[in-house]
Amino acid sequence: MKRIFIVPLLALCLFATGCMAGNLVLSQDLALDYPEPELISHTSTTLIFKYEDWTMSHEIVDAETFYPGIDLSGDAEQFIRAFFTEDVRPSLSPELRDMAIKQREAFDIPD
Repeated sequence: MKRIFIVPLLALCLFATGCMAGNLVLSQDLALDYPEPELISHTSTTLIFKYEDWTMSHEIVDAETFYPGIDLSGDAEQFIRAFFTEDVRPSLSPELRDMAIKQREAFDIPD
C-alpha cells in the first residue's frame, strides 16, 4: 500500500525539480542562469526560451555544416570565441577571421 503512494510522490518530486530549474549547463566550466520563460521548445540541436518580449536560443554547432562548403573541424571553438574576443582573431586564418567578424556583425554582438 505504501508503494502506491511513494512511487507517484517520488516521480512528482523529480519532475517538479526539473521544471523549476533556471540553470542551463553548457559545459563542465560554464552554466547559464536564466529567468523562467513562458515557453521552452527544443529540437535535436536547438533550445529556445520564449519570453514576453524577447527570445533566447542555444544551438549545438556542427563544425562540418555550420557554413556550407567550409569545414571548421579543429577551429570551431576558436572561431566562435572570435565573435566575442578580438584577441582570438589573429589565431585564425584570414578567411576565418573575416567570416568571424561578419558573423559577429550579423549577430549584432557589441565590441
